Amino acid sequence: HKLDAFEALSAQVAGSTWLILLLLVTSGLSHLPPMKVVTILSGVVGFSLPLFILSAVVARGARFYALAWLLRRYGTPILDFIERRMMLVVGVLLVLILMIYFLVKML
Repeated sequence: HKLDAFEALSAQVAGSTWLILLLLVTSGLSHLPPMKVVTILSGVVGFSLPLFILSAVVARGARFYALAWLLRRYGTPILDFIERRMMLVVGVLLVLILMIYFLVKML
């Protein structure tokens, strides 16, 4: 029952490689928005398949390596911290990604 919202999002990102990449990175790192939605959206707007694969591998790889590093450094108590504050962690990451995007766009 979300077809209208999906079509609106599709219209917003059509032709915007940077916006699709941003969605892929945030989805790969935090599942916001869900990866399956971004995958379908990428196909609908005709996003480059090699660039999609590369960005998905980099984002998912970064997420798993970051989690592995945190577990090695802080042990299993870090899992409780991450689960309790997931929205805060995602929000901070999203703000950082947006800041980088706007800095790159301005330069």
